[in-house]
Order: sequence, then C-alpha cells, then structure tokens
Amino acid sequence: MSNKARYVFAVCPEDNQNFWDINQELKYLSPYDELLQKEGKRRSSRIMTAIWMIYDPKSRAKQSGRDEEDVRNDIAKNFLNEKNFPWGKYKKIIDAFKEDCRTKLEKEMYYWEMELAARRVYQRELPWETERKEKDEMLKTQKILYNDYLEVLSKVEKERSENLFHGTHKSLLEK
Repeated sequence: MSNKARYVFAVCPEDNQNFWDINQELKYLSPYDELLQKEGKRRSSRIMTAIWMIYDPKSRAKQSGRDEEDVRNDIAKNFLNEKNFPWGKYKKIIDAFKEDCRTKLEKEMYYWEMELAARRVYQRELPWETERKEKDEMLKTQKILYNDYLEVLSKVEKERSENLFHGTHKSLLEK
C-alpha cells in the first residue's frame, strides 16, 4: 500500500487496546519513542490516546466545536483520571503529533479554523459605537472567508472518503 493511500497515520484505540499496538510506526519515531521509554507502554499509551482525542481532526471531541482547553481538561479528568495533568510537559509530543498525524489538507483546515476563531474574537471585541465601519467590513467578508473554509473542509472530507486504508488496519473493502 502506497503512502498516498494511507492518509491516517494514527488511529484511536478502542476499548482496552494499547495505542502502540495499533500505531506501531509511531513508536519508532522521535519524540514518541522517548515518551514510550520514559513513561512505559501502558501510561504512554493512555497519554497518546488522550492526545489523539484532543488534537486529531477525526476525533469526536475535536469535531464537537467545544473549546480546546475545556476538552483538554475533561480528557485529563475523565480519561486520564488526573485533574491537573501536566500538559505542558508533553508539548513536544503534542506539537509533533499535530505535525506528523495530519494530512496537508487537515493542516490547512486547522489553519482556517484558528484564523476564523481569532477573527471572530477580534470582531466581537470591536465596539459598534466607535468601530462601525471596520465591523461592517468584517461582517461582509466573513461569509467569503467561511465559504473558503468550507471548501477546504469539503476537500478534507473527500480525501478521507477516497482513501480506504486507515492506520495499520485494512477496511472491510480491502480484505
């Protein structure tokens, strides 16, 4: 199977599966190998599964539209059972995951999401009384920008639907 056909580099474990058993390629790459050595197979698997749930664009938690910090806090409390989980300690792993485990289109989609969110925050902070002209212009362009985002999202969905091979597992159609 070519790399082109495998768009998912990491998949989320189901039930009691170990992250490393179903995402074997990652355990041979830096910095994931370091995490595995430092934290052990079981704990590092839980951490990587949590990272997948928070940051992978295919994750239901990521797609929920909830604030990322809220999702991170809930995953720490309810999945890792550590209310004060030290996410900063794993920044290198999180950044690597975001870079390594997303396709180019998923990265573009993420960029659009961040830009639209930042623009929305800025726009909401503008007072109508003194910034009416700028706010009006932003409202006029918002639809155009959102449609551009939806175009990228559509391409991501098409990319996902056209590729049958996910992670290290074959789909039923490939068996």
